Amino acid sequence: MVSKRLRNPMIGLPRYVRTLEIMTGPPQKKYYRQRAHSNPMSDHCFTYPPHPTHKDWSEEYPEIDKFADKKIRFADIGCGYGGLLVSLSPMFPQTLIERRISKRCLSPIKCHEPSTNGGLLTPHFLQSMHMCLKREKDSSILSRTFMTCICGWYLILSLIHCFIDLPKRSWTVIPLWKSYTLPLKKGIKYPEWKALNGAPFSEGSQIHMSHHLPLTNIMVKIGLRLSATLENVTCLETEGKDFRWYLKLQCVNCGETPDHFQYISLLESDALKGGRGEASCVIKCKFCSRENSIDIIEESICAYNYSDSCKSKVIVSFDCRGVEPIEYSPRSGWNCKGYKVNEDEDDDSEGKETGVLFENINLSELEWADYDEKIMGKKSKSNQDSGICASSKKGKMSLEFKLNSHITNDKFIEEIKELWSNRGSSKESTSSDNFLFVNDPFPCCQLQNAVFEHSNNIDNLIEEVHALDYKEKNNDLYKFIQSMDLNGIKESIYIDALKNLLYGPLLSWMKDITGIELSEAHIDMFAAQYKFSDYLLCHDDELEGRRIAFIWYLVPSDWNEKDGGALDLYDRDENSGEPRRVINSLIPLRNSFSFFEVSHLSFHQVAEILSKDKTRLAITGWFRGKSLQGPPKAPCPLLERLSPLEMDENEFYNWINPSFLSPVTQGDIQETFEDKSEISLSNFLLPEKFNEVKNALLKSELSWKSIGPPNRRSYDILSTESAPEILKSFLMFLRSDAFFLFLSNVTGIKLHPLYEGDEEDDEQEEDSKNGDKREQCLDVRLCFNVGSLSSHWDDEVGGFTSYIAKDEDEELISISPEDNTLFLVYKDDETLKFVKYLNAKYQGSAFYDIECSYYE
Repeated sequence: MVSKRLRNPMIGLPRYVRTLEIMTGPPQKKYYRQRAHSNPMSDHCFTYPPHPTHKDWSEEYPEIDKFADKKIRFADIGCGYGGLLVSLSPMFPQTLIERRISKRCLSPIKCHEPSTNGGLLTPHFLQSMHMCLKREKDSSILSRTFMTCICGWYLILSLIHCFIDLPKRSWTVIPLWKSYTLPLKKGIKYPEWKALNGAPFSEGSQIHMSHHLPLTNIMVKIGLRLSATLENVTCLETEGKDFRWYLKLQCVNCGETPDHFQYISLLESDALKGGRGEASCVIKCKFCSRENSIDIIEESICAYNYSDSCKSKVIVSFDCRGVEPIEYSPRSGWNCKGYKVNEDEDDDSEGKETGVLFENINLSELEWADYDEKIMGKKSKSNQDSGICASSKKGKMSLEFKLNSHITNDKFIEEIKELWSNRGSSKESTSSDNFLFVNDPFPCCQLQNAVFEHSNNIDNLIEEVHALDYKEKNNDLYKFIQSMDLNGIKESIYIDALKNLLYGPLLSWMKDITGIELSEAHIDMFAAQYKFSDYLLCHDDELEGRRIAFIWYLVPSDWNEKDGGALDLYDRDENSGEPRRVINSLIPLRNSFSFFEVSHLSFHQVAEILSKDKTRLAITGWFRGKSLQGPPKAPCPLLERLSPLEMDENEFYNWINPSFLSPVTQGDIQETFEDKSEISLSNFLLPEKFNEVKNALLKSELSWKSIGPPNRRSYDILSTESAPEILKSFLMFLRSDAFFLFLSNVTGIKLHPLYEGDEEDDEQEEDSKNGDKREQCLDVRLCFNVGSLSSHWDDEVGGFTSYIAKDEDEELISISPEDNTLFLVYKDDETLKFVKYLNAKYQGSAFYDIECSYYE
């Protein structure tokens, strides 16, 4: 079954039982299992005693001395009855037991990940043990976090070994810290472990704990310390809950550190996987695929005062799971107050505030200064102990972008303000040489020649922006490349000038025009490049804190409608509130600035780029503020489920390739399907029937109906009322009870009452009675008129069906169109699917897709 990767269960800590009263009766489940699907001992075949200490474990050893201490020291779990069994049994005849769990090899790997308490999971019959950490599959768990857990897990002076599966299936015993350095970084040592008797580490070394650590899966709290010199200012603090802390976060599991800074704020949060609450930021490591999180401890945020000057002080703390902040980048959004130092020797007070508040201070240069008219002195704050030397940056070249004079003209401002205040009262558009204001389907304004051009300043900005590092954005909604947040770009003359324009004159202008209270602490901004066949499909931009969306176009001056890339605006269905069709389009123009209010009305898209030699470059982002509260989202309507129909047996056989009717063939197909949860059956229909259906679909007189809404789906379906008889007969074949029975026979899924498959277990049957049965189905896909592309479909053109795990980026399977091939995929409710947008790179004619979902 195509399904989500095994979740990491939160497993309770093991309990060591040192004394025990005599127990009788059946085995106590609590001593052996926490979770059935993650218990490494769950498939053991020996008889369990009531309590682990009641069993004579000598029978489990490969070799035993009746006088030996039979206390298990370590174990190889998952040995597969080979490898260590042969090479290590003679070395450790009294302390090694081995158990084969080959069918469950992925479960223990998942459950032992350090983000859960899995590192502390032990089968309770072991007083002290070690699991077999095979390098090829388990390298990601050999981390400092995991070792810290182990330090609290093993008894002091227990002998601990790490087994590594080396190339060509050879085995060896090496110390734990050494096994960590092999797949990851060299030279990292761990003080928690040391060699016995001070001997150097080597293959076969015995290691033990140097100190005992608590048995707990710790959420690490890390504080950010500030050290600065304050002159005539005090109470340096962050401004509001939307303040953004920019951090470089390192994965403690694999050591991966992205180049960019990740921001977190109190105003934004992400859901943790499995409904375990929320955190300020949840990140999936691209290297080891671990889910990590970091959360701001709100009550820890405090001000840095004049009395703290030149001292180190924690101004905020973070709860960290799986990540460590290793670098902080100060940005804008700081406030401080004027402060006059007391110069009166007879007065014991240090000083007092002047009553002047300095807002939205930008500390990206690590130095700031301003004047306080109440004391006529220069106020400054400079970072002295951040690892970077602060200086006045003498001789640094500066540049200023200015809004064109016609935009700042009082008459122009009044005209735009009036249009904005009356937005929605009319559907008419207003335009002039300097702007375009559309009201239908929602208000959107495009300012032309927005920024004063001189000395090739915009050309130089474009050159700087093109030189940035870009990341591909590609999923069911979009395909383009995007830069990091431009707030994190430093030492770029023209990008700095752009940021100063946005945070300064343009922000003030926008607040004046719209009358909306916009945040001065942070503006989202990034560069986006759309090239041939790139797009951004219908969406509304609604996300907490986004208030005004903007696009500053940096496209070639000869960009026109035929090049694509227009900002398409959608109207809405009055009943459902969903987007319906494109009503207005704004063509990208060089140095134009478009903006609109983000709301439940603002459905739009970036139309596909049709030019092969031009790039739609733009600076895009959002002015932030308090979000509008719109109506609740309409639920996605469910398709009607159809019951099977009776079909003449001979008619059914006239459709299907006879080779698939053989019981032996069906048995082979079922075996493969049960193993992989998907299969493709080539040449499924008889050739003459396949060609008849294909030719009927190509007829121009067929009636097709567009299906939406476009923010969820966009394709045409056939109106069957006027369809030719061959198409009606084919649809009848797909709905026939005989086809239901055929699908049951080749998949093992009970889709038909006559199917004699395995009976459902009692637990699943009870779930069904209680209405709690999981929504699972069999997806069936068959394509027509793919032609020569069947054998070499290029996924760059789209058109393929992608199955992904819910709340994950991982693709489970991808199915490309292929003529006369029946694709079968078993999908559960933890799996999502989509058909990738078919773009302009596709050079073939229209192909047709038959998709059905069959339910038990």
